[in-house]
Amino acid sequence: MYRSYDANCGLPPRIYRLPAEIKRDIADIRWRIEETADMINVRSLLIDILVGDSANRPERLIPELYDAISEANTALSRLGELKEELSLLEEELGEVKCMLKA
Repeated sequence: MYRSYDANCGLPPRIYRLPAEIKRDIADIRWRIEETADMINVRSLLIDILVGDSANRPERLIPELYDAISEANTALSRLGELKEELSLLEEELGEVKCMLKA
């Protein structure tokens, strides 16, 4: 959607995405957040590791635990990035809705 120069408000010409496009992106981000949150389910990670073949061998168990912690930290960092992206999309959607009413 294109908005030309607004002399009343002093806004330059701008191109806005349609609300449907932004909502689609929001739905995609929410799905990715759920997927990432599942990756950091600590209880599930620990049960999988402790039930595995390495449970009785500390020399193999400890590296697996470190790997699981590393993956959980990576997922947590990604989760923060996705939440920030979601926040920006919601802000964009609010701006577009406001411009449509103007």
